[in-house]
Amino acid sequence: MDGNGSPASGSNADAAVWEHDSSAVSADFEGLRRFAEGADNEALRAQLRAAQEQVLRGLADLENLRKRTANEVTNAHKYAVESFAESLVPVLDSLELSLKVDKASVDSLREGAEATLRLLQTAFSRHRLVTIEPVGERFDPKKHQAISMVPGTSVHPPVPPNHVVAVLQKGYLIHDRVIRPALVTVARPDGVSRRGCQSVAASDRHSRASRVRLSDCVLSPQLVNPARRHHFNPRGFQW
Repeated sequence: MDGNGSPASGSNADAAVWEHDSSAVSADFEGLRRFAEGADNEALRAQLRAAQEQVLRGLADLENLRKRTANEVTNAHKYAVESFAESLVPVLDSLELSLKVDKASVDSLREGAEATLRLLQTAFSRHRLVTIEPVGERFDPKKHQAISMVPGTSVHPPVPPNHVVAVLQKGYLIHDRVIRPALVTVARPDGVSRRGCQSVAASDRHSRASRVRLSDCVLSPQLVNPARRHHFNPRGFQW
């Protein structure tokens, strides 16, 4: 299908193929029909008519299947997020109800926010949208985005080198696809300074050997994995 929801050129090609096949089959049966009439064989003519009807019925069934499949593909593109949108409607209802309260206390606002959060978490869970909170896990550039490096002994219990010390912003994945990597701080490897890692990056950040060294230094995956780049606003965080 193309972007307008109409059959793509591939569908037109398929239709042309069906037309050609149908014409070829009709020509073959026409030749057999003439042969049968010449032989004046009633039984052969009856078998020919039955076989022709069967083939035409099969071609019609295939054409109906092609059209039905095209409609299903169109609807799948059109309503792909229908179920997820249905799960979000109660969240919107809850937010609208909270705005209708004229004089709400802090406790009631907190209770309403918690109820709305539970609705949203239920929608996420229903559609397999899972949070990424990798504190203590080994740094994975496919799921994590490093913001800075800190000593592993700065937290208790201490974190081994190249492991996540803290999560500044949760990540999310749906099934096995990362929607947003988690923004994290990572434990600095022993004997490696952040300045040293930055000098390696500045010297040759695009070579294969540099990427290996950068991975050892645990710099931001903006360098280690350029496909994963997400904007982060550090406002409100204390460094």
